[in-house]
Amino acid sequence: MPQEFVIGADNANSFIQEKIVVEEANISQPLEPSGPSEILEIHADRSNSAWLYIGDSTVTTTTGFPLKPGAKMGILIADSADVYAVSGTAGQIIHLCGGGHELDDPPISTTAATISSGGSTSTITEDSGVQYTLHTFTGIGILDVTSPGWVDILITGGGGGGGADGGGGGAGGGVVLIKRRLISAENYRITIGAGGAGAEYPFVQGTRGNNSWISQQADLAGGAEWPELGFPFRENAKFGGGGGGGETGDRPSSAPDELYDGFAGNGGGGGQPSGKGFQGVTADGDGSFLSGNRDIVYDGYKGGDHGDTSSARSGGGGAGSAQDGSDGPSGHGGKGIQLDFIGDWVSYGGGGGGAGESTSSGYGTGGAAGDGGKGGGGGGGSNRGTGTGGTGGGDATNAGADGGGAANTNTSSGGSNGGAGGQYSGGGGGAGSSGRGVGGNGGSGTVMVKYRIV
Repeated sequence: MPQEFVIGADNANSFIQEKIVVEEANISQPLEPSGPSEILEIHADRSNSAWLYIGDSTVTTTTGFPLKPGAKMGILIADSADVYAVSGTAGQIIHLCGGGHELDDPPISTTAATISSGGSTSTITEDSGVQYTLHTFTGIGILDVTSPGWVDILITGGGGGGGADGGGGGAGGGVVLIKRRLISAENYRITIGAGGAGAEYPFVQGTRGNNSWISQQADLAGGAEWPELGFPFRENAKFGGGGGGGETGDRPSSAPDELYDGFAGNGGGGGQPSGKGFQGVTADGDGSFLSGNRDIVYDGYKGGDHGDTSSARSGGGGAGSAQDGSDGPSGHGGKGIQLDFIGDWVSYGGGGGGAGESTSSGYGTGGAAGDGGKGGGGGGGSNRGTGTGGTGGGDATNAGADGGGAANTNTSSGGSNGGAGGQYSGGGGGAGSSGRGVGGNGGSGTVMVKYRIV
């Protein structure tokens, strides 16, 4: 098993990086890092031609956790010798990152970083008495780092807009959690992904959100290097896909099968009468599979399909950052990932709810609207009567808005609008109902950086 990088200091602050080749087909191979490790990040190379499967020594291509080309996973381990990989095709490549984490990060200067523009600063105090400085960005800004040190970073992409006129919910933005990144004393550029626009008839397909990212300022001009490995530092959280349109059966936007960076991290829901939810594509931070940082990506989920064409027309829910969207009827948005990053448990990247359809619309029994997923997903609009719109997803920095609800059987007017995704939560927009209901806008993302001071 050839090794590519090995760097480290003591057990608490060490990183190990290796490139491992699964050399034989259908034969499990142990993943044995060369240094002490209690956490492993396992990355399937994007150039692989087959899926990898992760498990114990008995793992097979049927029982293992699947990793498609470009995907990655993180696991806590008691003994790294217990982790094995197998593939049905020989020659597949794994990038293995890990390190010890049994000791707390040492405090660094209380003035280690300041915000030049675009953010706010607060202090987090844990029950143990440990304190962190938290920098929160809700717009384009600059983080001016004056002292190098270890930081944690949370990045949420912009949510997708909901589909219109019986559409599917917009997907929640992807989320990336980076643990113990060593940053150098320089400026870092922050960009916040805006949410996608909700669709409006006759353009019934929701617009995708935008990426959020953090990058060394000098990287914009080229030549910047991350201090330990000598290549540019940039991490991004991918956007959520827009919801599918209604009536025409339009497909959700930006959610194909290929592994391209320009495609949605989570898939939008399918609109009625025949739209299908799409599979999201996981994020790829520039160089992060080689850098030894502990980044965990929460995306790659699928949007829900439309409701039954003949009996219960309705839109599918948009995928969240922790769950697929539900199929219609009751096409609920997928849940966003819940993390304790700011001193409290908060969800990010909830999917938008799909549209509901009237029981008297000529579409059989119709179908109920979907709720927005926790993490700011907007509720779907409904023609089934007052108060029948989907509920916006809470447990977020800002909750998603509820979808509208009204009794309406007119296919050319009077439709109910979908709720907007929660701002700075990356929530997907809820879908608008038939009768030309407008899809809700997706919520913008955020970037947060914290470091220990006491």
